Amino acid sequence: MWRHGQFEEGVKKARCIANNVTGNSYVDSDLFTGKTYYYWIVAKNDVSWSDIENDNSWTQGVARMIEPQDVVYTYCGLPPNNPWKKPWVEIRAPLMCGATDWVVNPVIKSRKGVKSLESLPDFCGTDVCENGNCLYVDCSAPYGQDQEYTVAYKNDFIAEGPSISIDCKTCVPDPIITRVTKGELIETVRIEWSFDYNRTNIEFDIMKSDTNNPSADDWNYVDTTSLTFFEDSTLSSGYYCVKVKGVGHCPSVATNNEFGYPESCELSLLPQSQTLPLAASTGSFVLDSQENSKCRWEVRPDNTCPWISSVQPESGTGRQTINYSVSEVSDAQDGFIYILDKNDATVQTFTIHRSAQISLQVNGVGEGQVAVNSTNKNLPYHEVFTPPKEICLKAIPANNWEFDKWLWNNNIVSDEEFCFNISEITTIDCYFKPEQVALNISGNGSVRLNSTETVTLPYSGNQDKGKTIH
Repeated sequence: MWRHGQFEEGVKKARCIANNVTGNSYVDSDLFTGKTYYYWIVAKNDVSWSDIENDNSWTQGVARMIEPQDVVYTYCGLPPNNPWKKPWVEIRAPLMCGATDWVVNPVIKSRKGVKSLESLPDFCGTDVCENGNCLYVDCSAPYGQDQEYTVAYKNDFIAEGPSISIDCKTCVPDPIITRVTKGELIETVRIEWSFDYNRTNIEFDIMKSDTNNPSADDWNYVDTTSLTFFEDSTLSSGYYCVKVKGVGHCPSVATNNEFGYPESCELSLLPQSQTLPLAASTGSFVLDSQENSKCRWEVRPDNTCPWISSVQPESGTGRQTINYSVSEVSDAQDGFIYILDKNDATVQTFTIHRSAQISLQVNGVGEGQVAVNSTNKNLPYHEVFTPPKEICLKAIPANNWEFDKWLWNNNIVSDEEFCFNISEITTIDCYFKPEQVALNISGNGSVRLNSTETVTLPYSGNQDKGKTIH
């Protein structure tokens, strides 16, 4: 559920009230910190709200001066549960020329979600900045004039394409190549670009190739009409090339715009879920991308699970262990960590079960049993407990075997019996080894033991108890 920004008369700032946020998050000097998400776009004031609502006349506000006739539309709120299912999912990073003379921001995007209208106060005479990109709201409009703000949530996950150089003297971009892979994230793909006010007559050609490594001869027009602003289309998977109409050619991907990343990485999670207690705790899982070290991924916790307090690392390549921590909760519930495969835009889910019951697993190496709180159990042994609970384990070797050690959390315990308070999922290995007895053989020369070991007489040594000696 989305809860949008609300305005109270007399409060000259936007107040963001959203799920899982304690108190009020004010959008002012701390505009882009904490759990407040604030985004904006720009449209001319002669554009009707119905046109804006229907996505027919929007431009993306990126580092540009706002003129008096402009209306700023913006949004304040939290994203939906899945971090990648936001209204805007960017498939490649935006491109633009230098700060003094930029013209084009061509980008292919997928679109999910809806937009809605809310009434918020104006930001007359203020700078609104994010990551160095600032929006200045001009104060020449009459104070008190009604202004409207609305939604444009821009995803912060970017599946990068190749680097593109732009001649900022002429501001004619090189052809842009982007791979679009249909998957969970892709509903509708948007071809979008933005211009300064003096160059809105530039037109683009959209071309496509179904070849994995297109050559210069493998590009075909998506349609015969050039798009002059932006247009939504349902696009199939493949490579897309955006270029200025009548200028240049779509190049070979292999020689000019190689992505350098595999089509698919086949990411897997080991394990796919884990159970943790209600108390604060930590956990981990292995993100395995098999043998391909170029597989790129990002991880994010579910936005509706504030008790997932840390996930590290947040991004990387290849096989890595993901460590996470959780804060205390009052009742049993599930939480999720999402893993984005940046090569093909698929998402996997790791599930964290918070439970009042915690499992104990005891494995045996060798032959023997274990006594759990004075009750003999066969190995391997598994049981769940409600913490806090004291567990006492005692190793019981089988005939001709003896206790060797316990291995618990990578620590060695040498005592045959020990106790601990269980507070998290616990796995313990109990090692047994054969008993040994002294073997003495008198005489001269040499003999073979069990056809494998030659010893010189007289011989004194140890052999496993119960072992047959030939």
